[in-house]
Amino acid sequence: MGVRIAGIKVGHRGLYLCTNSIESLEHMGRAQPTKLSAWANRELWAPCFETPVIGSTGSGDATIAGFLLGLMRGMPPEATLSAACAVGACSVEAADALSGIKSWPETLERIASGWPRLLLKSKHRKSPLDMSHFGWHWQENLEVWTGPRDASLVHRATL
Repeated sequence: MGVRIAGIKVGHRGLYLCTNSIESLEHMGRAQPTKLSAWANRELWAPCFETPVIGSTGSGDATIAGFLLGLMRGMPPEATLSAACAVGACSVEAADALSGIKSWPETLERIASGWPRLLLKSKHRKSPLDMSHFGWHWQENLEVWTGPRDASLVHRATL
């Protein structure tokens, strides 16, 4: 048994996802992803989007709500993480928890329009945070990092 899909919001650093085997995902009931093979044995990290921060109340909850909606709408995990981070980013554009959040179509359009990702800086370096030293691979076309235990075909193609 155990955790089948784990999503961890890591503040301004984005959203981490780790999933279990396809056999485990088959027992999720109604929350089961529509395309199990796309969600099985995944390890992804999606950075946040650049946005002016007015207030952060509820932004983590908004991010997880975006994640759940993407999952329930049958989106692949990479797109689900992007949409989740986008909902969280919209949330911080207002002082309260909800008024910055846009409709789902508006949120997806903002992503599609080329909304830039937040480049993280290390406290000790002036360059963007580089996760490749830890076995992670940046997927430019998907704008997510794939982790060392990620089983996607995209990840295998970069090895």
